[in-house]
Amino acid sequence: MTGVELELLRQRLDSVVEDMARVAQRTALSTYLKETADFTTAIVSPGGEFVSYPWQLGASVYLGLNLGSTLALLRDPQPGDVYVCNDPYLGGPACTHLPDLQLFRPLFVDGSLLCWLYAFVHATDVGGIVPSSVSAKASEVHQEGIRLRPVKLWRQDRVAEEILHLVLDNTRVPDSNWGDLKAVYAALLTGQASLVQLVERFGRAHVAIGIDGILDSAELEARSAFRAIPDGSYTFTEYLDTDQCSDVPVRIRVRLTADDGRITVDFTGSDPQVDSALNLVTGETAHPFLCLALISFLITERPSIPKCSAVLRPVRVVAPRGTVVNAQYPSAMSLRMVTSFRVADAVLGALAKACPGKVPAGSSGTLGPVAAAVRESDTGRRTVQTVEPLIGGCGGRPHSDGLDGVEGVYGGFLRNTPIEVVEQESQVVVRRYGLVPDSGGAGEHRGGLAVELAIEALHPDTRVISRGLERFVTEPWGLDGGTHGTPGRCTLRRVGANDTPLTLLEAGDVVLQPGDVVTYVTAAGGGYGDPARRELGSVVEDIENGVLGLERAARDYGVAPTASGGFARAAGFGAGRRATGGFDFGPGRRALEERWPPQVQDLLQDRLQTVEPAARNWVKHRVFAEWTALPPEARADVAGALETAWRRAWRLP
Repeated sequence: MTGVELELLRQRLDSVVEDMARVAQRTALSTYLKETADFTTAIVSPGGEFVSYPWQLGASVYLGLNLGSTLALLRDPQPGDVYVCNDPYLGGPACTHLPDLQLFRPLFVDGSLLCWLYAFVHATDVGGIVPSSVSAKASEVHQEGIRLRPVKLWRQDRVAEEILHLVLDNTRVPDSNWGDLKAVYAALLTGQASLVQLVERFGRAHVAIGIDGILDSAELEARSAFRAIPDGSYTFTEYLDTDQCSDVPVRIRVRLTADDGRITVDFTGSDPQVDSALNLVTGETAHPFLCLALISFLITERPSIPKCSAVLRPVRVVAPRGTVVNAQYPSAMSLRMVTSFRVADAVLGALAKACPGKVPAGSSGTLGPVAAAVRESDTGRRTVQTVEPLIGGCGGRPHSDGLDGVEGVYGGFLRNTPIEVVEQESQVVVRRYGLVPDSGGAGEHRGGLAVELAIEALHPDTRVISRGLERFVTEPWGLDGGTHGTPGRCTLRRVGANDTPLTLLEAGDVVLQPGDVVTYVTAAGGGYGDPARRELGSVVEDIENGVLGLERAARDYGVAPTASGGFARAAGFGAGRRATGGFDFGPGRRALEERWPPQVQDLLQDRLQTVEPAARNWVKHRVFAEWTALPPEARADVAGALETAWRRAWRLP
């Protein structure tokens, strides 16, 4: 095929998946699909690669996902069959956590498989220990809901009633889930009809050759774009504030190596899998949840690159088994998006070292959909509805400010839900929902602002579940002279009482009585560049728009009101300041690393390799407790102090 023919086919396939996505969203029942848009549709090659993907609608974080190992589990596909699965241990890394129901429909032409039509939908609830099925409290996958290995939900376009009952009997909201499944099924039918018309017009061979051509061209373009990363190795470390079942932080360490357009991302040195739902189950693959920052880099460098799985063909991932980035059965994983964002921050930090001037400052690293579960007074059954997907600000960028209230690097695909819809369907009152002034990091280009959401209960025993809040301790980092953003927080106000701060674990599942208010504030993006270089007009505009207070304008930018009613920058502001460059990690990370030094973590990682994988997290916790209990003077000899903590952890003399 010529290049022009290949591009025309790609555009037609993109149109097909966009139509599929619109059908799914417009016919869905749940708020989470029809408003928030946590779903996707795609055309998949026989080998399991996305050929076309609706980048502008639905969950863009799955670009690059290879479904090959899942397709190998789909037995005896026939025309009209639709398979469903949701468990990464039983269905391959195409499944990322149990609420995401994955659907596959084969398309046969002239008796042979041309491609697969694919969709997933984030189900409102699939059972488990909390309404919405996503909780940090889960310590193993069996607590997170029903598990489905690939099985036919439709057989030759007839519903498999026994499988449908199995799915719906294990959810708190069967009507909602069935409505969404039917919407996605309609999307698959829409895609099939369009593809059949395309084949009838151009011929099966033409389309099949084109599918391979699109994938191959995307690989070549991706490799060319990756050549913008200078050859060499670049390391970076990030932390999850805690494992959300203790106060122990979780380290994610990455070494990014570039070699003539080929990229290796090595997570050796990352912490063991945890006893909460923060694990990633990625298999031995270049999983997009480990490559979100690389995908964002590609799209920025080449906006027109085909949106297909082949963009990750030049990428090799090393994710040691038994670590938080490649957890093994039966680890829980429902909050895997939290960890994938922190992984992305780590890779972004490595890219910032490799490519100065091309990478934004740290973003909020938060994607925390909040759901409300209200008990019906007549039946006792809980209704479950998503309230809002809480997302913080984007980091300041090399040439512009960070986006306010949007995780623009990797989480901007989720849409907010209109408050009228929230209050009608979730049976709560939203007291505040908006941007937080003075939250973004200062810089030549400031960080994006945080988001605040305050919810008041109307009914007794209303459970409000937040799925994935993070960065309550460590702040999003500033870059190249910019300052860090503000961390997130959560408060609870009981009727007649004052606000009480909640920890990350407490904030994840709050029970409210009528009149109680829970308030969530996300993290804000870090600033980019020296604040002294920010244009006066931009500072004044922020003041007039109410996003920057006078006190902070004077402190960070040297800008204050004048006697004539205008604004001016103080003479000589920033003149004596040294250009610091690099990263401003903020006081949260500094305190964390003073308490738990990187050198100690490195030594402990070496020791943990002598322990069975399933016991490593337990040992890490014991050593952490013993290390922090040592008096400061005893820690001066780091190796000796760790030896003491290690022996005490094992109760050795």
